[in-house]
Parts: sequence; structure tokens; C-alpha cells
Amino acid sequence: MNNGICILVNSFDQLEALYDAVIKDKLRVFVSPDMALYGMDRLKDIRIPELFLSSPYILRRDKTEALKRLLDTGLFCGVLLRSFEAFSYILENESYRELSLVTDSNLYSFNSEAFMLYHEMSGGRLGEYFIPCELKEKEIYELIRGIEKELEGTVHSSLVYGRLPVMISAGCIKKSAGSCDKKSGFTAIEDRLNKAFPVYKDCAFCYNVIYNTVPLSLHGFLSKLKKYGSLRLDFTDEDAETSVRIYDFFKTVLKGGEDNILLPYKEYTTGHIKRGVL
Repeated sequence: MNNGICILVNSFDQLEALYDAVIKDKLRVFVSPDMALYGMDRLKDIRIPELFLSSPYILRRDKTEALKRLLDTGLFCGVLLRSFEAFSYILENESYRELSLVTDSNLYSFNSEAFMLYHEMSGGRLGEYFIPCELKEKEIYELIRGIEKELEGTVHSSLVYGRLPVMISAGCIKKSAGSCDKKSGFTAIEDRLNKAFPVYKDCAFCYNVIYNTVPLSLHGFLSKLKKYGSLRLDFTDEDAETSVRIYDFFKTVLKGGEDNILLPYKEYTTGHIKRGVL
């Protein structure tokens, strides 16, 4: 993994639109679990040099067989860990010993002690993580320094674009409304201010992800964050054309050409990088 852009895709339209960039720029690709499960044949036909599976946010006991089917394909060189259940399941199975492990930003490495606990739990296999989105810029560098004192060479990667989940629900809004169709995909809910929140129904693992109304965009911080690890773009409900424009934008900014290109979206948030949560 080089210190550049990597992508997480949620649909084959996004993956196919970005495929030329994946091959040319040697991008690591993360795919969502139900996309992989429902589209396994298509995924096998697409040759991706560095393919990672994103674990489900919620892994129930009766859904471990679905995760096992994915991991047993041999398609994936690693797993993006998004739940302790998936973390434990993989660690307990010796057949997955060769998989690279990366913890996502929601498995909080809020301080160096937290990351070192994950590292110890993994038996020393964990050498990369995604920095929590709740940390201020100063706190990010304190975290990196703290980890490097204990474990030199750790890869400190960052999520720099994408809609952040505001809630992950084991309940399904479709099922609650009496209209469960058992089909994964996007719907939306509105708040009292008529703001639309995209909702992804993951029917393979039976949970909903409610996303923020606007994406996180840390394009102004790339020159600092790129020094420590990869920069991930998360594509959720973007169509193929928009996905390419966003990738091209970040690639241009990474090369120092932000003055020559317009933002590919009207609204965005920089999250907590300037204000933190404490």
C-alpha cells in the first residue's frame, strides 16, 4: 500500500466507472459486504489487484455463514473491520490467518492505548487503522506520535471523503413501516427541517445505515494527512459520473492543483477536524 488514494464502493456502477483509475493508479478497493455477497459472480470477473472486504457494521450469529462464504472465496487480501464481532470472528478462524486487517474509523483508536489494545488482540497482525473522524487536527498528530512511540511503522490512514453514518440501526425502517422487500438499496428519511438523510438497507446482514445529509470532505488537509497513510474516498449513493468527478478532484488536489478545479459537490462538512468533540 502506497500513501495515496484508496476507494470504498457500494455499487458495481461505481466500481466499473472507476476501474480504469483502479488499474492505472493501483488503487486499493474496499467493497461493501452485501455488494460482494449479491454480486459475487460479477466481482470474480473484475480483476482488482488489491481487493478488501468491508465487514458488516452488525454481525449477528445467524449471519456469520454469509461472512464465511465471502471470506472463503479467496478473492480478498484483507478485511476492513467495522465491528468487534467481525474482528473476533476472523481472529478465531485460523483459515483467515493470512488476511490483512485494518480497523475502520468507527472502531475507535481515540488514543494510542486503544490502538495498542487492538494490536495486542490481533496477535500483532494489525498494523494499519483509519483515524477516528471525531479527532481534531492536533489530536490526530498526538495520536500518531503516541502510537509511533510504541509501534514504529504503523500506517495511519484517513477517511477524507464520504457521507458519515449518523446512526447504524439493527431495526429496518422498511420493516417497521410494514413494507420489507428484502432488497438492499437506498431510501431516505426527512427531519423536521425537510433535510433528507440517505438510508442504506443492508439486507444481506439485516441492518440500516443512516447517513449525514452532506459528505465529509477534507480536501484542504490532504497535504498533511498523506504523510501518514492512505486517503480513503467512500462512495455511497453517488452515480458513476459523480464518482469519477470526485475521484479526479481529489487526485488533482493531491497533486497540488486545487486552484484549477471546482468542487464536485455544493455542500460538505469538514467534520470535527477543526472543532473536535471534547
